[in-house]
This record gives sequence, C-alpha cells and structure tokens, in this order.
Amino acid sequence: MNDADRQAVLALFPNASADFIQRNIEGFLRPRSPLAPKVCDPKPKHDARPKPLDPHKDEKGSQNRPQARVKVTITRHGSKLLDIDNGAGGCKALIDALRYEKCIVNDDPGTIDFIFRQVKTTKDKRGTEILIEPA
Repeated sequence: MNDADRQAVLALFPNASADFIQRNIEGFLRPRSPLAPKVCDPKPKHDARPKPLDPHKDEKGSQNRPQARVKVTITRHGSKLLDIDNGAGGCKALIDALRYEKCIVNDDPGTIDFIFRQVKTTKDKRGTEILIEPA
C-alpha cells in the first residue's frame, strides 16, 4: 500500500483506523482480488416467496373463480391490554402468513372482514386465537 492509496481512503473515511485502511484498500481504489472474500450485498436479490400470490390463480396459473369472503378474527389473550392500533397493526405479519400458507385467499378488504379482539387473562393463559369462518 502506498501513501497515495492511504490518503485516498482517508479522504473517504477521515477517521479510518490503520487496520480499516489495510483491509479495505482493495475494492475502493483497485479491483478486488478474486481470492479476497466478497462482501454480502445488504439488499436481497429475491423475495421470500418466488412469486406473489394472485387470489384468482392457483399455483399452475389457471384461472379460478373468486373465493367467497371470509371473516378473520384474531383474539389476543394477554395479561395487559394493548392500544387498539398497536394490537391490530401487529397482526399484519400474521395475516400475511395466513395468506402465504393459503389459509385465506387474499388479505385485501374486498376478500376478508378483519376483527381484532383482546381478552385480559392471567400470565399462564396468554396466547393468540385465530378464527377463520365464512363472512
């Protein structure tokens, strides 16, 4: 490493340690050696699911008739009651999981009626109850 390379890295990272400069000189100023370890890209290259679900198509892509509306009731049994916006907003991941596991066809307002309830209970009886029934 020459002094010009060191100064170039310090121009980008003024508080860089000598160890940081030594480890990162390649890639900033010169092409990285093919033997050097690659840094992982922080943005994933694919979605968690290979393709988005279409509520009117099955896995093979053929058209299905739209499903009937369903009512999804999520009841939280907890020792402390949450604000209603925190409780209902916290159900998003759960509703998405129901959709990806094909328990419900879609999670848009035209397909489901969503109800969030809370029941205060003792610590040993805490849990979540999910009820899916025809609307």
